[in-house]
Amino acid sequence: MLLLDKLNDKAFQIYTLSTDTGQKITFTLKYMPAVQQWVYSIVFGTKIINGKRLVCSPNVLRAHKDILPFGLAVTSIDILEPQYIDDFTSGRISVYLLQTADLAAIEASYYA
Repeated sequence: MLLLDKLNDKAFQIYTLSTDTGQKITFTLKYMPAVQQWVYSIVFGTKIINGKRLVCSPNVLRAHKDILPFGLAVTSIDILEPQYIDDFTSGRISVYLLQTADLAAIEASYYA
């Protein structure tokens, strides 16, 4: 698991990530103040996932497990979902890029 430690409190953020095989992932975060939530978008090759709500989960991308060779884990230090502009800078919410080995371990632990 790779902690995405560059996430900040800007309402619009774009990052280029890499899979364990070096393929590029475009990861976008947008804060929606009217509804107090973060939404994410991902572009990976021809696969586009747009405007999904960021929630706490062992793998928020599990629905795409047969298509994407990576995942995203989102954790919280309390029971609340990501909902504040400073979630990442305060350390309340952490986001991790899951690589191939991580996906197998999470599938075995949470979804078996």
